Amino acid sequence: MVDVNEDRTEGLEDVTDLLLAYREAVRHLWKTYFAPRRDAELPWFFISIEYELFYSLVVWALGRPSEQAAVRGDFPFGTGWPETHNGFNFDPIPYLHVVPQIAPLGTPVVWRLPTTKGIVCQEGSLHTDAIDLRFVCFEDTSVDEFSDWRDYRARVLSYPADPSKEGLDLEIPVYYARIFFEDLTLAEPDETP
Repeated sequence: MVDVNEDRTEGLEDVTDLLLAYREAVRHLWKTYFAPRRDAELPWFFISIEYELFYSLVVWALGRPSEQAAVRGDFPFGTGWPETHNGFNFDPIPYLHVVPQIAPLGTPVVWRLPTTKGIVCQEGSLHTDAIDLRFVCFEDTSVDEFSDWRDYRARVLSYPADPSKEGLDLEIPVYYARIFFEDLTLAEPDETP
């Protein structure tokens, strides 16, 4: 594992272990109780379990309980299949920064490129950590017993090296990035008279 550029994370709290604990809980439940049953309807039910685990293990732990609706978004659990098996809305979570650890030969990523026929995944690499990413969800292309939630899915807010990628999502293996919490309540103005 490569170190994170400390200049990019000044004032932020490293919460990678919190997110990885959530990941482990989801993986365990899926692999132990859901995937072995091979029931096509189970992923639909599992979406709400993923959400509740994320809310209770991550959002609540970060002291953001009022953001339950924001994380859930407007996805009606159980009434439609989302773009991925992860049931969160697909807006990035503004207070969770994904900070890549740049390997000497580049850090592997998968760009999620929208087309008229859906999302096309394109392998690539990052050669600079001058990229502003926000956590969207954990990602794994399979929904079978091999699902490992192996990547962070993140939204590119700023990427000076290639501005055309801004607004896109990418996937980055969990071992090539850290997650940092920015307490946005510190920056919010006090509206008390």
